[in-house]
Amino acid sequence: VPPDPYLIKTGINSNELFQRNIIAIIRLHSSRRNPGFIQNDIELFGNFITPVRAVRNLGMILDENMTMLDHISSVCQRCYCQLRQIRRVRKSLSAASKLLLVLASVHSRLDYCNSVLHSLPWSRLQLLQSVLNSAARLIRGLGRFDHITPVLIDLHWLPYPQRIFYKMFAHHRHHQLNVHFSKINQGYGRLLPNSIR
Repeated sequence: VPPDPYLIKTGINSNELFQRNIIAIIRLHSSRRNPGFIQNDIELFGNFITPVRAVRNLGMILDENMTMLDHISSVCQRCYCQLRQIRRVRKSLSAASKLLLVLASVHSRLDYCNSVLHSLPWSRLQLLQSVLNSAARLIRGLGRFDHITPVLIDLHWLPYPQRIFYKMFAHHRHHQLNVHFSKINQGYGRLLPNSIR
């Protein structure tokens, strides 16, 4: 039995982020991959939803087949734009300033939500690795055909697939430590007097 749309509307209307996620999921699911799901626009939460090929949700571009090609090309495009702007003013910047600019403008874009890319093939991740290589060449002032691996090692930058793995491992480890310390705090809380708790 499908839920009553009125109950959904009144129960969820206060949470706009949830509404946007529901709308994004419906738009993706009803795209041309599954044309029989929704044939026309539907109304949900007062919005008319039209099936699309890709949606943007929390900065991620999700396509209908979850290939992440739209997201990767968007990230690469924005990173190369930042690198071009830094390259224009590179002569007036010190090496430390170039490094800070690249870390702030390029690395932050490359690392944002990159854990969803962990199962993609190398052919797709190679596009993001080329952004890292270009950033390292810009910082060190190397040409296009100079060897980049020693520079990446010198900068202590991991290759892109290892960056994803490291981030996922760090988040997992951080969660484990939080659970561990909360259990310790609960155990010691029983031993402390009420005035200290």
